[in-house]
Amino acid sequence: MNYATLRQSMPALALVALALILTPDAPTRRPMLWIVGGTPRMFLYGTIHVADERVTQHLPVVQQALDQSTALYTELAMDPAGMVAIQQATLGRARLPEGQTLTKLFGPELHARVAKCLPAGTPLALLDGFKPWLITMLLIQTSMLEHQEKLAAQAKAEGQPAPKEGAEALDPMLFNQALAAGKQVGGLEEIDAQLDAFDNLPLEGQVDMVRESVIAIEKARAAAEDGGGEAEADPLGAMVDMWLLGDDGGFAKIFRDSVRGQGGDAELFVYTLLDKRNVGMAKEILRLRGEDPSQTYFFAVGSGHMPGPQGIVRLLQRAGLKVRRVLLGEKLRPLPVPAGV
Repeated sequence: MNYATLRQSMPALALVALALILTPDAPTRRPMLWIVGGTPRMFLYGTIHVADERVTQHLPVVQQALDQSTALYTELAMDPAGMVAIQQATLGRARLPEGQTLTKLFGPELHARVAKCLPAGTPLALLDGFKPWLITMLLIQTSMLEHQEKLAAQAKAEGQPAPKEGAEALDPMLFNQALAAGKQVGGLEEIDAQLDAFDNLPLEGQVDMVRESVIAIEKARAAAEDGGGEAEADPLGAMVDMWLLGDDGGFAKIFRDSVRGQGGDAELFVYTLLDKRNVGMAKEILRLRGEDPSQTYFFAVGSGHMPGPQGIVRLLQRAGLKVRRVLLGEKLRPLPVPAGV
């Protein structure tokens, strides 16, 4: 097995529905940032798991929030120990039952199409004993790699510097920056909360998910060859524009629709991937708030988890907290200086 490829795919677990092929030009950005009133000060940042510089270059108010924060939590802990735990848990749950193989589950036609869509250096034959949802993870990696190639081609055509190879996506970049700065870091959930969304689906639903992922990659490749029609081939590309605009409602609708389009039991998948995890992460935020009010917390989770009646923002409001959206161009008030300083 190509374990290097598996490790690279792990940070994308939470957003299996997210196509990572971005549109070239987006209007003025608005921060996907919320502030929680009271003590301790807390920030909620809706992220998008891509390595595009338009995403990873922070707006001033986001940088202010990061600078003020003493603790940063992402969905999963992304330190070396956390990444090892993610890999071990994933591989531990990904084995097919005895007598089952991907070759049998996919059939010849889908098997051949999957082989063409996997990242280079990932022979499908070596993965025959693993569940289909693990293949979906690797197909996400294909989208990530082809997105990077697209950005490099666009930069070359416009006479701009090429994107940095091996650039980090937004979430691990935030985590590693906080770790290097000596901030308290951690994860709001364990990897099993994410894996449940995929592993609890019946095998037939997992195969449907693989098929839909293959179709999306094939459509995107065909559109790139034709030099047009990308919006139809990649409807989730609009989600990135929504994020840059800060349109959390539009983002949430596109994201949830894309999750439902993955096949299988769509509503069960949406509930397990989003709503159930939102409750768990909101509870952990409240626990941390009560456990150590001396910290200034920065919580960075996928933007699909923030808005809506079952989103983290609304769940915290129901718990009695005052949560408001940070405005474009807003400057955060300085934190009070502790007595005696």
